[in-house]
Amino acid sequence: MIITWQPEAFISFASTICDLTDAESAKQAFERIVLGLAQSGMQLLDDETIGRVFGGVIEQARLNMNQLKDEYDEILKNKYGEPIESVVARIPTPYVPLAITQISAEITQREIELRKAAQAELIVKDKAIAKLEKDLKPLERYRSKQEKRQNRKRKSKKPNKKKKK
Repeated sequence: MIITWQPEAFISFASTICDLTDAESAKQAFERIVLGLAQSGMQLLDDETIGRVFGGVIEQARLNMNQLKDEYDEILKNKYGEPIESVVARIPTPYVPLAITQISAEITQREIELRKAAQAELIVKDKAIAKLEKDLKPLERYRSKQEKRQNRKRKSKKPNKKKKK
């Protein structure tokens, strides 16, 4: 069964649900209702209409998928266990842009996690280096003293080149 409402009638109905005093509130109410319907699984448009109206957006999402392929293979392939094309092929066409956006967000999130882990590892290594440098300072003083002693010994062992006449 297909139910069709004119936009004005729908907004009028939506305004009965809550008191809308301005255009922004009406827009937010409309978005919430549409989101609620979408989350419930109710399909507001048939696949043919979606393909005709949003075909360009869907194709752009597929192009974006090709750009994400390398990052996906490196970061998320182990999670899904298959190429990105196989994952997206199982998704109904109207939801491809959303799926590509979700995969992109997952890649970004995983990259953030990897960067944080690398930064934490770097901090640990920096602390270890600082401790080693601190431990090395007394040894540096000792080495410096040793070099001075050796230089003095060398100087004292040098033969006097001045010839007496």
